[in-house]
Amino acid sequence: MIAQFILPLISLLLFCFCVGRTPIEVPLAVVNEENPPYLSEIYINNINKQIIKVTPFQNLTLALEAVKQTEVWGLLHIRQNFSDSLIHRTQHNDESFDNETLRNGTMLVYADLSNKILSVTLQRALHEAVESFIVDSLYELNYSPQLFDLPIKVEQSIYGSYSKGDYFALRDFSIPGVLIILSYTIAFGLTVMLLTIEKNDQMFERNFVAGVSSTQIIIAHLAARVVFMSINVALLLIVSLLFFNVPTRGPIVWAILLLFLQSVTGLTHGMMVSAICTNVFMAAILSNGILLFIFIVSGVLWSIESMPHWLRWLSYLQPTTIPTESLRCVLSRGMDITHFSVFSGYIVTIAYIITFFFISVILFRNEKND
Repeated sequence: MIAQFILPLISLLLFCFCVGRTPIEVPLAVVNEENPPYLSEIYINNINKQIIKVTPFQNLTLALEAVKQTEVWGLLHIRQNFSDSLIHRTQHNDESFDNETLRNGTMLVYADLSNKILSVTLQRALHEAVESFIVDSLYELNYSPQLFDLPIKVEQSIYGSYSKGDYFALRDFSIPGVLIILSYTIAFGLTVMLLTIEKNDQMFERNFVAGVSSTQIIIAHLAARVVFMSINVALLLIVSLLFFNVPTRGPIVWAILLLFLQSVTGLTHGMMVSAICTNVFMAAILSNGILLFIFIVSGVLWSIESMPHWLRWLSYLQPTTIPTESLRCVLSRGMDITHFSVFSGYIVTIAYIITFFFISVILFRNEKND
């Protein structure tokens, strides 16, 4: 019961709390040499203080040393003639100012790029601050902000939405895959463990002597596990939707049905593995290898489009890859069963259930004959 209900819930909670969240209070050293500060202060005020923790430094050398000592993750240097140089650049053509004016009107960043997640967070947050800074500065100088709009505009999105500050959106991307993997893994692991223990305790031999066939044993296990798996699937989905604001734009019934079928797939896969293994130790090693491989290549944490072409075919052959994309289509895009992107996940899942079931029956039947 603990493995069936508590472990998946704890795994889901830990993933939602620890993975995919935007870093907060990333320390950034700021050396502002402008005195009195004018436009530079407007920019600093536009920095998202939840994401970046601004740490003022009076000396550029000390700030650089703080970056080297990993006390801060970057340094923003604003020179003393920043406002005058920037205003001069906006009011005159390119031939009226030299390289020194251009440099004085540019904020310089010295960053620690060893941590890509934090470096991208700093870069995106500083760029967003620039966009707000340009609008506020142009209003301050009595200019129209539209003069400096970029010649590209993102119209209303077809699917999904853009949230300012949510730079990676890894949690929303990964949650469907995590739900699939948890449903599959728990059913797979428990089935392998229970059936292998029953084999070692010679429960199968006693059933065979009593006249029970291998098909009846497998069907009985399926019937017994289905009730518990239904509760587990509903619990995982409710927690992820209600407590972590996972987008649910499509019919929730199709998501529940797909997770339930994935649990049945894991169950039948576990039956097949337990029929192959002769003891618990062998079953544990084989199960860990299978589950780790499926987790890595199924595109749960990262898009499969980043894989080499020869590896994508291997990924698509896994029982969780296409269903993961189907669940994303239901939750994030609002599609239903009539779309092929969703329908294909059910086809793959049912095909694997049938395949694993008949292989398990054949293997247990051969074991009975032996």
